[in-house]
Amino acid sequence: MWIALFTIATATAVSKLIARDRPVALLGEVASSLSLVAAPLAQNAKIPMISPSSTNPKYTQQGFKTTFRVVANDDQQGPVAAQFALATLRPRKVAVIDDSTAYGQGLAEAFETAVRRTRSFARRQRMWFRRDPRITWFAAPSEISDVAPALLAWWGAT
Repeated sequence: MWIALFTIATATAVSKLIARDRPVALLGEVASSLSLVAAPLAQNAKIPMISPSSTNPKYTQQGFKTTFRVVANDDQQGPVAAQFALATLRPRKVAVIDDSTAYGQGLAEAFETAVRRTRSFARRQRMWFRRDPRITWFAAPSEISDVAPALLAWWGAT
C-alpha cells in the first residue's frame, strides 16, 4: 500500500509539473518504481527523462525514446556484486533479502541468479518496506539464521 501511494503521488506530481512548468527535461525520479511511473508521462510530453539511480531494466526497456539512465542496470550490477562477494568473501552459503521495491527486488534477483551458478544458496526472503509499522524490521534476518548463511546480502532502497 505504501509504495502504491507513492506511485500515485508521483504520477500526479509529474503530470502537474509537465502541464504547469513545461520543463525541457526531467532529472529523476531516483527510485526505479517511481521512474517506471514517470517515464510514460515524459514520453507522452516528448520530454527527456534522465534518472541518476534507477536500476530496474524495465525503465529503459519500455521503448521510450525519451528515457535515459546514468547507472548500470540490475542485470549488470547484480552479477558484478555477486562476483565480488564470492571472490572476496568466499562464503559457503548465501542468503538474500530484498525490500520488495522495484530497485531492491531487481538487484536481489540478479545477485541471486549469479550466486546460484557457483555456490550453495541458503535462502531468499522478501521483506516489507520498513516504514510499515506492522512489520518487525529484523524479522527476516532472524528467520534466515536457522540456515546459517556465511553471507547475508541486503538489497533495498533504504
